[in-house]
Amino acid sequence: MKYLFLLSLFSFFSMSVSAWEGKVTSILHHTSYAAIYFEALPDKPAPGNGSCEAGAPYLLKIDDTIESKQRFSLLMAALVAGKSVRGYDDGCVQAIWAQKRPIIKRLYLNAN
Repeated sequence: MKYLFLLSLFSFFSMSVSAWEGKVTSILHHTSYAAIYFEALPDKPAPGNGSCEAGAPYLLKIDDTIESKQRFSLLMAALVAGKSVRGYDDGCVQAIWAQKRPIIKRLYLNAN
């Protein structure tokens, strides 16, 4: 019972708190990464550079895992539907354009 309470509390906290929110405006596939561009939304924390050297674009690792496919699908759906997504500060990766950029590992798709 204690574990169920902690799990539900963690789930609520993780869905209600995010580091940034933005509307997906374009996706560039480049080797094993996708570069994701966001438009900042009024009164929302904009996708910035976090602790990385550079901000936009955020990078998404593309591989054969289910998780990677799910993240890419969520971003494609948000792009096509014109919806915003929320994300988290998940670290940096140096994969494209020789600068460490934010990597996307966790997403929350908004209905509005």
